[in-house]
Amino acid sequence: RSFICVVNSIFQVPENYDRYDKSRNYTFISGFKSLNEEFRGFSNFKHYYFPLSISFKDENRMWVQKTKKQKTIGIYTRLTKNKPLDVFLFALHLMRLEGLDVILNIYGNGNPAELGILNNIEALSLTDYVIFKGHQENLIDSALNEELDIIWAHSYYGFPGGFASMDLSSIGIPQVFWNFTPNCENQEYNEFKTFKDINIFVEYNKQLLNDSSFAQTIGENQYLSIKTNNNIDENIKILEEIFRQS
Repeated sequence: RSFICVVNSIFQVPENYDRYDKSRNYTFISGFKSLNEEFRGFSNFKHYYFPLSISFKDENRMWVQKTKKQKTIGIYTRLTKNKPLDVFLFALHLMRLEGLDVILNIYGNGNPAELGILNNIEALSLTDYVIFKGHQENLIDSALNEELDIIWAHSYYGFPGGFASMDLSSIGIPQVFWNFTPNCENQEYNEFKTFKDINIFVEYNKQLLNDSSFAQTIGENQYLSIKTNNNIDENIKILEEIFRQS
């Protein structure tokens, strides 16, 4: 009696299930609600929904957008072929073409040269506006100390794609998501705006950067959503019930 906890979607790691005998009986646990694509080909499986969850501390919530000429956007992700950055780089390029003084900080392990990311940055004339910060021991400290205005993040099945987004929501910093499951039926979450049109994505980010009240409201709504739906102190009961029934 084994439970298989799915951490990465097939849209991140396409070979996720290549070595599975899909005719056998499996029990999966994941934070995905759209299952048709994720478990395509499996003929006999059971799935339990368990949302990504974090330990929540209200005292961490302290983000306020600062008034400054140059705006800073942050991305927290490992540098890997399974977490593409191309669309974010192009969005930064478009924003700068429109006259916005904005830079992008990328936080996370990995070699951008080996992955060809530096080539893309150079081709888009962004060499002076994209800074690789490396791994951060404390995401919240880095976001606050470097006065980030927005966070960009990956989205899968219409929801934030990782724990970094959860942690950053706990301080109320607004996040904007790019949809990396565009051909799937994705659930809409009002608090987490997910985009697949680059021009609309850019316009929304411009609004956040130019309207501190709007940015504060978005961050507040995301904070409340995570606190309500992704608090491990409450969600651990879901796992306890799954294991009790088994």
